[in-house]
Amino acid sequence: MATYPNNSNGNSQGVISQVVSTGADAVVRATKAANRAVSSLDFDGLGATLANAAQHAIDQVRGYSQAPVRSPYVITPKRTGLVGGLQVAGGVVLLATAVSSLVFSLIFTQINGVLAAMGFLSTAAFVAGGVALVSRGTDTFGLGAYIDRIAYALADRLVVPVRELSVATGIPMLRLRKILKRALSCGSIPQGRLEGDGVNETLYLTSASYNAHLQSQANIQKAQAYEQARRQADSQMPDDAQRVVSACQRFAMSMMKASERITHEDTRRRMADLTDRIARMSEAVRSHPDVAPKLDRYVEYYLPTTEKLVNAYAELDAVQATGANADATRQEVDEMLDLLTSATDKQLDDLRLDQVWDVSGDAYVMRTMLSQDGLTGQR
Repeated sequence: MATYPNNSNGNSQGVISQVVSTGADAVVRATKAANRAVSSLDFDGLGATLANAAQHAIDQVRGYSQAPVRSPYVITPKRTGLVGGLQVAGGVVLLATAVSSLVFSLIFTQINGVLAAMGFLSTAAFVAGGVALVSRGTDTFGLGAYIDRIAYALADRLVVPVRELSVATGIPMLRLRKILKRALSCGSIPQGRLEGDGVNETLYLTSASYNAHLQSQANIQKAQAYEQARRQADSQMPDDAQRVVSACQRFAMSMMKASERITHEDTRRRMADLTDRIARMSEAVRSHPDVAPKLDRYVEYYLPTTEKLVNAYAELDAVQATGANADATRQEVDEMLDLLTSATDKQLDDLRLDQVWDVSGDAYVMRTMLSQDGLTGQR
């Protein structure tokens, strides 16, 4: 277990004085060793002793300079020892009073049953109060030291799982939870929040970190709901439209995995541009499933062939292949990505143009029918 400094305020002057004191001690030891060595003419021993003393001083100074960082979001309560001691003392007094009450109750048992019963009730109350005070006082007595240990284990972190904090501090999980709840209730962690249950419980040190967690959870729930709605909508599309959407999704996943293995930034940018166009194509099919038959060539040839070529490119990068052939292959793949991106842009324009023509045609037919029915005021 790590040793934590007692100075909860991190007083730099105290650290400096400790360093100076350490250096002075090292000089004194070295001086004494030098005197002994000169007296005995052991100059080899003198050199070794001086070296050891110097190294000891360096190690001590290094230890102070690398002192653990204390969390600025944790405040150690003052006078916990005094308060805990008073609580324990109060509990002992109550227990002693309970003993006296029990004695008087036993005496009154022979005289007055009602008074005896009241005495026994008082005894029980004194015992309960005394035990509670002693228990709380014991916890309060060591609360400051525990909170200090927690503060140094947290260092500069804003979020930490309670189980991980238990390992770092050496405090058992059950006791640590109890200490954290007391620290939160007494204001030692002013912005702190505990979230979760059991092994998944997490401590958030600031309001900002907790709000970020809530926002993240909300975003996850929205994304899950959106994905579920999308899958349900996809399942209701015609088979050929489902086939195009699935092929586009597989292609996007394949490009993402291959991009992680490719080091050339220009190629990765080209892959991202093409993936963006394919995603637009997928959305176009979702909005207008009737255009799916026009994309058979993409599903059957363009997308799988592109995946094959990009994966071959990634393999070249993985083995750091060099030479004219490797460079030519990379150039061909880059040119192919540019060509397919341009072709996909044209395909998207054609799909949008088809939709425009469909709208125009529907509008023309409606105008004609309204005119024939005499509903436009024109003949």
